[in-house]
Amino acid sequence: MKELGSLRWTVVILVGMIVIMSYATYVESQEGHEAAMAKGFHSLPMDFLIIALAINIIACTIGRSPYQVHQIPWLVTHLGILLTMAGTIISHRTSMEGQIILRVGQPASAVKLFTDSPVPLEVPLDFTLHLDAFQASFYPGTGKAKDYTSWIRMYDPEKGIADTIVVRVNHPIVHRGWNISQSSFFPGDDTATILGANKDPGTPISYAGFLTVFIGLCGMFFLKPWLKERAAKAANKN
Repeated sequence: MKELGSLRWTVVILVGMIVIMSYATYVESQEGHEAAMAKGFHSLPMDFLIIALAINIIACTIGRSPYQVHQIPWLVTHLGILLTMAGTIISHRTSMEGQIILRVGQPASAVKLFTDSPVPLEVPLDFTLHLDAFQASFYPGTGKAKDYTSWIRMYDPEKGIADTIVVRVNHPIVHRGWNISQSSFFPGDDTATILGANKDPGTPISYAGFLTVFIGLCGMFFLKPWLKERAAKAANKN
């Protein structure tokens, strides 16, 4: 356990991550963003190193036991780091991203995923979307879109929802874990819209990790000195 939590293994793991990220940066310059994600940042070797680093942190934390009261913020910080790593792994392995093309009179209940597969892959939404209207506005004197908005009826029988929603640029809606945003449109066609859809179960866990790390660091800077001083005074009294 002591060896797993050693600084030497930490350095080896971090060097491995740097190598993969450097390779991914090169791939991005040659093949684009999606290839860099698949071959580098979100690859199995990167996930393996993240898990190895998590084991290293756990072993290091266990090796410091038994703990003193003033170490609580340090433990909280380590917990936050582990939560962030767990969220990252879950995002890499389970997140989905794609698009929904909606046309008036043609409801949609599935997302067409962005994949490298030559065969189109679709995932059911568990709810149905109907396009009522679409409108795009443009900057005066140019053909550049200023804003575009879709008015959509959403039906979710299981949750008893039948409502009209408005999806605008930078104003997505979230339902059943899917983040649905206004992605693009067909110029000159106000009977259709292109929506982006992504689902990432790891995001809430990562956010919880960020918050936990923040709380832990605040404790290390502000609470730990007070706890150490209190423990020293108690020891002197004894």
